[in-house]
Amino acid sequence: ERAAERVLQDDDDRWLERLSATLGLTPSQEGEIRSMAERFYIDARGRPTKEQEIAFIAKIRTVMTIEQRWRFTAMMLRGELDSESGMD
Repeated sequence: ERAAERVLQDDDDRWLERLSATLGLTPSQEGEIRSMAERFYIDARGRPTKEQEIAFIAKIRTVMTIEQRWRFTAMMLRGELDSESGMD
């Protein structure tokens, strides 16, 4: 749950830029994830519950390859998507 929260702490596109660069997302994947994120924030009215955050993480994983999913999980566990991680 905390890993999911980390991904969503940045309210701008920095997390998506880090995600794309590290995972090598295609433009199509990046666009799909960006669209999902926009819908997520609208639906959650900017105040998502833990359950909504976890569901969002699960949803964006569906557009990733298996290798990207493994790397994404590792990034979350290491806190590499945190705004304080120095990766911006």
